[in-house]
Amino acid sequence: MKRTVAFLDILGFRQKLEQLGVDELAKQYRTSLGLATSFLIPHDETIFATAGHPWLFGPTRDWRELCDVRIFSDSIILFSKDEGREACLRLLVYCWRVQQALIATKLLVRGGVAYGEMAIDFPNQIFLGHALTRAYELEGQQNWSGVAVDDTVDEAFPELLPRTDNGHFIVQYPVPMKSGKTQRISVLNWRWQLILEEGVQAHIDPFRSTTPSIREKLDNTLDFARAQRPFAYPNDESTIPVELRSFWVGTRLPPFSHGDEL
Repeated sequence: MKRTVAFLDILGFRQKLEQLGVDELAKQYRTSLGLATSFLIPHDETIFATAGHPWLFGPTRDWRELCDVRIFSDSIILFSKDEGREACLRLLVYCWRVQQALIATKLLVRGGVAYGEMAIDFPNQIFLGHALTRAYELEGQQNWSGVAVDDTVDEAFPELLPRTDNGHFIVQYPVPMKSGKTQRISVLNWRWQLILEEGVQAHIDPFRSTTPSIREKLDNTLDFARAQRPFAYPNDESTIPVELRSFWVGTRLPPFSHGDEL
């Protein structure tokens, strides 16, 4: 069967493991996945408050309806529930929320999403196929913290990905690659609808390093944030599907201002 697969890698994982310890890092994982899930499984009062508002795929009562998740140390792998368009969309939205939630807990991630044949045997924990290999390779080619969407997804579902540079949870962007070149490709726009009380800089700065290669990755990530900042919030959120609405991160209840100009 064909599936959509996302392969995510936590950047600076060894350093985080040494700083936080096993239990605390595992707690951050759980917190991030819980935050991502909470936006896609609304409470009853949320459903009532958004009656008549647009949805992408409607209220979800169980996160396992969105996609299958496997975590191996610093790798997070998402598998779509089936080979269809809506299953792909559910995975993309969940992956976008996971990326935002990881940033909220100050974990940076790099990843790739691809579509193709997969052999999946959950009872025996066997996962192999073209989609996973392609997503893994795409992740390793990028020189920033970001999640790129492979052309195989666009080829399978040409109407799914927007052809826009801003103002959506998926955008086109010249992604910096380890080869020293850029590749214009669809990416998950973590900056869109993310309101950080401390600001982006505060969530990126803890990763600062004297190592030139690490500084370059972080600078490339901040460049993306700057490019998307003017288009980060829609003028009328009521027209935005409920699953894509604002993600507030702070020490108090929203609304509050974003913490910096990034």
